[in-house]
Amino acid sequence: MSISAVTWVIVALGTFGLSSSTEAETALGADATVVVSVSGVRSEEGHLLSTLCADRPTFMRGCMTFAHSDPALAGSVTVVFRNVKPGTYAFFALHDLDDSRAVKIPPDGWAFGNNANFPPSFDAASFTVGSEEVQIHATMRYLGTSSGVTPPGTTQSPASLAAIASPFSDLDSALVNDEGLVAEFYTPSDHQRHPAVIVVSGSDGSLRVARNLGANFARHGYAVLVLAYWGQAPLPPSLEGIRLEYFRGAIDWLGRQASVDPHHIGMIGWSRGAEAALLVAAHYPEIRAVVGVSPTSMVWPGLPRKPAWTLGGKPLSNIPLNRPGDGPSGSMRELFILGLEHTSSYPEAVIPVERINGPILLLSGSEDRIWPAGKMAEQIVARLRQSRFPFPYTHIEYSGAGHAVFVGGITDIGHIGDNIQLFGGTVEANRSAWASSWPRVVEFFDKALR
Repeated sequence: MSISAVTWVIVALGTFGLSSSTEAETALGADATVVVSVSGVRSEEGHLLSTLCADRPTFMRGCMTFAHSDPALAGSVTVVFRNVKPGTYAFFALHDLDDSRAVKIPPDGWAFGNNANFPPSFDAASFTVGSEEVQIHATMRYLGTSSGVTPPGTTQSPASLAAIASPFSDLDSALVNDEGLVAEFYTPSDHQRHPAVIVVSGSDGSLRVARNLGANFARHGYAVLVLAYWGQAPLPPSLEGIRLEYFRGAIDWLGRQASVDPHHIGMIGWSRGAEAALLVAAHYPEIRAVVGVSPTSMVWPGLPRKPAWTLGGKPLSNIPLNRPGDGPSGSMRELFILGLEHTSSYPEAVIPVERINGPILLLSGSEDRIWPAGKMAEQIVARLRQSRFPFPYTHIEYSGAGHAVFVGGITDIGHIGDNIQLFGGTVEANRSAWASSWPRVVEFFDKALR
């Protein structure tokens, strides 16, 4: 899910430029040993890159007072920092799956001292070192399901699709890998024609989260194309240079399927996927209804800095972003709030939602930690109102909920990852939003597409 979200802003921290841990430790020539037990490591792929930061202002901005690189071990890795001077240190570790020393979440995992949530303050992730050995524990976290995400550059075989789609055995399913598409197609097993919904995930761009968000639409009588848009061959390896024409190809593919009514196609996306959905609907009138979950009113950069989207071979304009730590608190939400202050300087980066050829539903949470989705949804509403948009449009903001206000009618939250609370909101408010948003979205599509 990504962050939604969490994914691409963490990437903005840049490469994990570890220097020699021996040099860093010797330079301080200090007193204690710090032993960190990092549990929850998913596999033996890559290395665990760990840092201790003693400089509060530069924590999460490349601070590496001490740095370590250890081979990953499935289960637990023990990291030992020697000759650590007395003081206060914040801990951060990255499971660098592909040994790129670049932060890529997903699929990479991360851990902070005291198991602090993202984005952590220095105080939340720190501990005190004296003259005695210090032992602490941290747990790796990963976005996506417990079995991980499909690594970039790989493809799924029909057999693997059958394995992952087993919870959807009541549906007709097919792996779509022709015409450059990377997708899964689900339809009710009744051999009838149905309205269709394209489902895209957040900034992970993958199928794994999106399929769980989308499969229940098929159970409700829709043909569903779950569409990946980066991170899996032959797609771009990162969230940059994504062609809007790729989505047009998906629309055309859907329209040729015997089980699809080509005149009734909708699209739903979450976070960066909502950005994609609104952009696609604004450029291709074949999309007759769109749902933006935790949406944006603006076009933002890709991973880490290059334009995310192109059209006709040219990048779409976007609002540039500073590093996450450049603001007073260094939070991701603040990063986007600061970016929105420059909206007037980048009018071409505003998503032209008034061009959309059908109704619009926007969902947001008041306690979104990732970006100010509620504020941006209201900007969309204001633009639609000003342009006298001819179709219905609604923004629903769920009080106390976070970035993940829609989970597609899923009752087992484990399907979409163990770290949903990282996106903000209380457990109670998020669950209330999930229970409310699913029937609202179904009702919206039913009115628009049936």
